[in-house]
Amino acid sequence: MNAFDPAAADAYLAEGADFVAVGADVALLARSSEALASRFIGAPDENRASY
Repeated sequence: MNAFDPAAADAYLAEGADFVAVGADVALLARSSEALASRFIGAPDENRASY
């Protein structure tokens, strides 16, 4: 079962699911990349064309 919503994951587990995926590798990579960029580059600048 694949559940990106924590409430849905809890419901699947409560119903007896043995395995529930609660994230995706692409989403984890994207959020981590955004956090690193924010830390080392700062908040997005409207005048900046790219990182």
